[in-house]
Amino acid sequence: MRNRLVEEGVIRQFTIVPDFSKLGYEIMAITCFKAKMKVELIERARKWTMAKSNIIFAGRVEGMGKNGLMISMHKDFAEFSSFIAELMIEWGDDVEEYGTLLTPLKGTIVKPLSLEYLAEIEET
Repeated sequence: MRNRLVEEGVIRQFTIVPDFSKLGYEIMAITCFKAKMKVELIERARKWTMAKSNIIFAGRVEGMGKNGLMISMHKDFAEFSSFIAELMIEWGDDVEEYGTLLTPLKGTIVKPLSLEYLAEIEET
């Protein structure tokens, strides 16, 4: 069954979800932004985000006046601040506005980040 799911592309990769705080990350940042919609920017954005190992997700979104989302992990606030400065230097001309939510990874976690919950979904 596993081989069939891999062949069909249902499973793209096998991975783990680490305890990011034990790896030294203190902050998870969820950044939403409104960027200019240009076809040539998509490949540039893909290359830029793929080159940043601390970005764990980036994609197009709809809602709240935003069209992009990025989730990134940071060792501390100083590193996050440098990351945002680099982001604005690289993308400032193409990003019209952005906002970031920061969550401390050692703070109150109501439900830990995991993919195991998806396996528990029951059909209704």
